[in-house]
Amino acid sequence: MKYDETDARVAFGAAMRQAGLHVEGLPVMDGRRHYVALLDGSKRKKSGVYVGHLDGRPAGFFKNYKTQEESTWKADGAVPALSASERVAERNRIQAEHQADRRGPDPE
Repeated sequence: MKYDETDARVAFGAAMRQAGLHVEGLPVMDGRRHYVALLDGSKRKKSGVYVGHLDGRPAGFFKNYKTQEESTWKADGAVPALSASERVAERNRIQAEHQADRRGPDPE
């Protein structure tokens, strides 16, 4: 079964927002931990964590440390797959976004 990566990221982000995690844009699903703020907390305090991956059937894990709510998520149903060039473009965009997050805000 093939899954559309963007649709999977949208669904995973929606599940995390329901649990109170503040995810700007689409979640990075690279198999690494990403710490995020909570919707009802300080944007500087990272009280949530998630890990997502797109290999095979997209899946992930997230936890809200304030409420101790944690959950796993898996993509359900098949959706049209992206073309090879679309996957490469999306992967490059995700990597660029991840590198920008690691660098921090640009000084002005």
